[in-house]
Amino acid sequence: MVFPEVQIGDGVSKLPIHPYVDGKEPAFSQNFEYIYLTPPPFSNSQETCIRGLVRHFGENDEGENDESCSPTSRLLGLLDAWYSPALPMLATPCPASSLTLTVDIVEDVPDIGEEFLQYEARIVHSKHGYATVAERLYTVEGQLLAISQQNVVHFG
Repeated sequence: MVFPEVQIGDGVSKLPIHPYVDGKEPAFSQNFEYIYLTPPPFSNSQETCIRGLVRHFGENDEGENDESCSPTSRLLGLLDAWYSPALPMLATPCPASSLTLTVDIVEDVPDIGEEFLQYEARIVHSKHGYATVAERLYTVEGQLLAISQQNVVHFG
């Protein structure tokens, strides 16, 4: 699903970027810039879907930009950078972990550089702390790049 209610392009620069909060978010997430279009984690939301924009940000451990990574590696990193859509439904923080992840890359991967990509994830089924999640990653123009299914456990 493309996000028709969001004006992509020049409008992206007007959307607020979620700031990284040291000690409250996974350390790896400081390597990405996120624009949340749905409630953030641990906000006691009733939504079973998360949507937003994401792009690579910052430098790697050697102080270099990660442009040396292949476009496919960068795409997979952006797809896996997001939290489970079950986390916004919780009121307080808890650990979560992926159990399985399957990814289908449906188009030749473009050189995405530092461009934002659109992300959407929906809970397909959830019970007893386990969730099955369907994910999609699109260009800002709406071209579908990847489809994913993930099984996640929430310890809380």
